Amino acid sequence: MKIREIIDGVIASYLLPPAYSGGSSYQGLLTSAKFILNYSLQSAVENLLLLGKRYNHKFTIFVTGGLSNKNPSLIDKLLHDGHEIGSHSMDHFMSSRLSDEQFEMQAVSSKEALESHGANIFGYRAPYLSIPDRQYRILQKAGYTYSSSKEWDHDPICVTSKDGMLWEYPVTFMDWSYVHYEKSVDKMTLLLKSAMRHKAVFLFHPYFLGDRKYNSIWEEIFRSPDALRSACLNDQTLEHTTRPSQNIYITFDFGA
Repeated sequence: MKIREIIDGVIASYLLPPAYSGGSSYQGLLTSAKFILNYSLQSAVENLLLLGKRYNHKFTIFVTGGLSNKNPSLIDKLLHDGHEIGSHSMDHFMSSRLSDEQFEMQAVSSKEALESHGANIFGYRAPYLSIPDRQYRILQKAGYTYSSSKEWDHDPICVTSKDGMLWEYPVTFMDWSYVHYEKSVDKMTLLLKSAMRHKAVFLFHPYFLGDRKYNSIWEEIFRSPDALRSACLNDQTLEHTTRPSQNIYITFDFGA
C-alpha cells in the first residue's frame, strides 16, 4: 500500500501548481516519502479518533471503496465516534482522466462498498480534486448530495440538473503531505484562527497524524478557550443553505 501511495505523491506533486509543492516537486516528493514510509493506518486512525474525542470535533473522512473492503473495521471505528464517511472513489484514479462511464463505475461502486460496511454515503471527494463539471450530473444520478472536490476560496455552490441538486463545498486549505512543512502549518494556523469570520474546509491526509510536531500544533489550536468545533459536511447539506452555520469543516482523505 505504501508503494501505491508514494506513486500517488509523485503524480500529484507534478500535477499540482508549484504553490502546493513549495515550488519544488523534488523536495515535495522527499517530504511525502518521509511521512508515507513512516505511516501506519492503524496509528493514524487512533490519533484521529483521539483528537476528535479530546476536543469534541466531528470530522468528515473520505475513504476509497477499495480501502474499506480491505479494512472494514476502519469504517466501524469512525462511525462509532460519530464521524461522517464520504466516498473517495473506488480506486483513487484521477477523475478528469476517466470517461463518464469509468467515473460512474468509480462513484457507484465505492458508494456501494462503503454502505455495505454500514456507512450512509452522501458526499464525494474526487482524488486530486480533479472533477470536471460534467461529472457532477453523474454524482447526482448516483445519489450523492454534495461534493468537496475543487479548490477555491468562496462559498459553496449549488449544482442542479434533471437528476437533482448537489452542493459543491470547495476546499480552502489542503496539506497534500508534501507541501513545505512550516508554510503548511503557518497557513493552517492562520485559517483556523480566522474561521470565525470566514468559512474554511480543511483537507488533511493521514500521513501527518503520527507526527508529534504536527499533532502538537493541532493540540495548541484546539485546546484554546475559543477553539472552533468542526462539524460534518453533511450537516451543512441538510440545512440546504449556501452559508454554513458552522465555519470550520475538517476533512481527511484516506486513499488507496
